[in-house]
Amino acid sequence: MSIRRKSPPPSQSTPPSSPPGNRQANFLTAPDVARRWNMSERHVRRLIASKELPTHKFGKAVRIALSDVLVFEARSRSDL
Repeated sequence: MSIRRKSPPPSQSTPPSSPPGNRQANFLTAPDVARRWNMSERHVRRLIASKELPTHKFGKAVRIALSDVLVFEARSRSDL
């Protein structure tokens, strides 16, 4: 015989935790940025090499923070 537990009322329920992959959404790879900007991965890597686009290294993995991508996009915007 199994015991049924009542779920707590909405006011007492615990808030949902953020999914484990949520932090990954804050960082992009060079191919991700290239797809976002519709340009070659090589060009994105050139921007990284010239220090125009900041990166973070996690071991051997190189990632670009979404906030840095947004800043770069805002800085690169030209109103025609």
